Amino acid sequence: MKKIIFLLFAATFSVSCIYAQKMSDIYPLIPDSLSLLLTKDNRIELVDNYLNNKEAKIKNKLRGDSELKVLTEDYMLLQTTSNTTLEAKLLPVNEYYNIICLIQTYCSNACDSKISFYSVDWKPLKNNYFNFDPKFFILSGTECEKTQNMLDVVTVKYIIEKDGLSLIAASTAEEYMGEDMYNDIATCIKKDITYQWIDGKFR
Repeated sequence: MKKIIFLLFAATFSVSCIYAQKMSDIYPLIPDSLSLLLTKDNRIELVDNYLNNKEAKIKNKLRGDSELKVLTEDYMLLQTTSNTTLEAKLLPVNEYYNIICLIQTYCSNACDSKISFYSVDWKPLKNNYFNFDPKFFILSGTECEKTQNMLDVVTVKYIIEKDGLSLIAASTAEEYMGEDMYNDIATCIKKDITYQWIDGKFR
């Protein structure tokens, strides 16, 4: 009986530790496959420097600079290279369970983002939390029916709120299409769409 009670206590304590984690605990443990330019030691150093009000900048594997720009209990923004960023945000699924929303953004002629979701111990999750289709950018109406065919390449930049629970999907079509071509469809394109995190999903 004592053994069962101990095991239950240990399991409860372990679960509590997972839920109590902050971004400063979670980020250094990100899998290397999601942090190709920085080692675990690099990540620990960045966090330590940031928390101690030092310059949180380090040379990455490409000998360029990576800088931890923002770190709060539930959010971080890392400037991985001069044209790539990594954002992570802890989102509550319920009162006991958080997940990580990870946004990787690359900017060249246009910025383009990838969004994915993980458990707090970095196990990949199916994307049941965010439904997005590029067609959402296109306004309804007969005059806009041909717009979808012109958007043969769809780029979008995701921006998650640092101090809240909003996610913005911003169209970057204007950046890669050029002014003249974009002006032909500008009246049919939404600049951005705002989602709110409600009941464990972006809606």
